[in-house]
Amino acid sequence: MPSSLEKAESCVFWRQAEDALKRCITLEEIDAWFENVCVLDYREELIILGVPSGYRREYVEKNYRGLLANIFSSLLNRQIDVEIRLTSPMNEKADFEEISVITNPGKKPIMQLFEPLQYEPLNESYTFDNFVIGGCNKMAHAAAEAVAKAPAQSYNPLFIYGGVGLGKTHLLQAIGNAIKTSIHSNKQVAYLSAEQFVNIFIDAIKRNERLSFQAAFRNVDVLLIDDIQFLAGKESTQEEFFHTFNALHNKQKQIVISSDRPPKDIPTIEDRLRSRFEWGLIVDIVPPDFELRMAILRQKCEHVDPPIPDNVLEFIASKIRSSIRELEGALAKITAHAQFTNEDLDLEIAGKVLGEIYDRGGKEISIEKIQRKVAEHFNIKPADIIGKNRSRSIARPRQIAMYLSRKLTRHSFPEIGTFFGNKDHTTVLFACNKIEKEMEGDSKLRSIVQDLSDSFSM
Repeated sequence: MPSSLEKAESCVFWRQAEDALKRCITLEEIDAWFENVCVLDYREELIILGVPSGYRREYVEKNYRGLLANIFSSLLNRQIDVEIRLTSPMNEKADFEEISVITNPGKKPIMQLFEPLQYEPLNESYTFDNFVIGGCNKMAHAAAEAVAKAPAQSYNPLFIYGGVGLGKTHLLQAIGNAIKTSIHSNKQVAYLSAEQFVNIFIDAIKRNERLSFQAAFRNVDVLLIDDIQFLAGKESTQEEFFHTFNALHNKQKQIVISSDRPPKDIPTIEDRLRSRFEWGLIVDIVPPDFELRMAILRQKCEHVDPPIPDNVLEFIASKIRSSIRELEGALAKITAHAQFTNEDLDLEIAGKVLGEIYDRGGKEISIEKIQRKVAEHFNIKPADIIGKNRSRSIARPRQIAMYLSRKLTRHSFPEIGTFFGNKDHTTVLFACNKIEKEMEGDSKLRSIVQDLSDSFSM
């Protein structure tokens, strides 16, 4: 292969890679970080990309190099490494000057563009009054109420962790709603997910308004951040959030954070940020016991017509053990069926309505089990699946295991990545998209994946 590309050929090659990128990351990310990126050179096992500014070069290197290597390896059907270079050293200064601009002529000031509450307003239905308390969440509820009554005086930060659908978001928004209707109603409350924080940060960089982004988030009185584990692996955003955290804490502003795991277990997050999370109070929420699940169901169906029999509620509570969100979803499904069909609900009808989703009786599929099953099918070791070997005989089973982990479990892309040797979430997303697309035209692959998937329901 020639050591350098003609300009037209390099443009076509990059467009192919960009099309693959669009299936793995958001258009906002592509606009922010890959504008004016080009292929400078490519060799037998190396692609050299040119990035027009120093800050973007550093960010792409840290956050997307692995994904780009996967994409180019797939396009060329062999192992490819990627090197990120600055197109022109002169752009270093220009990039720094652009990032330092607070507002651009003719544009709305960043303080208005990135007002946090415009992005995710508080849901007024989330209050402390309708939060059902039990042994699994009593401590978290008490701590949240204390914070709402005296922001920045009780526990700062307050870190709440627990599995999906257990009430973390309810408590965070209940804190915000309680503050806005109390003697502290003049305080500025900002609630948003960590994913939104990342996206807004990227947008600020795209608009060259990073300093104004900082001013917007470092001047709130109460910052409520949901699903902080989404920051795992995003080094530049972690850096930004670290300084935001320090600025707010130093001014005695309240910070409340939720996660699906305790700080010590969040992968690929900076130690200094982890230590900040551990400064205050850390409380957990565990899956509800049978009595609490029944209490939640009874509260939710107090005003349901026709009423749901107790034995049906007990059936739901016995089948769904790990998620309050699923519990409420099952009740909604049963209620809708009763209202639309006018049938008298009994256990037989309830079983048919809920269907095979709950037939496993609460049995959950673990990612470790998926890895073992896939490794066994392809006659390789489970350690190979989570290792770094990128040969096709290992990479294909690994991608299938990632796809099945996304399909058969409730884990997010970043969470799945941690089970595969701390792979970045973009690598998992790429694998899932690749397997899904290839199954459309490859009946053998489709059969393998379907057989593996079916084996978990036996």
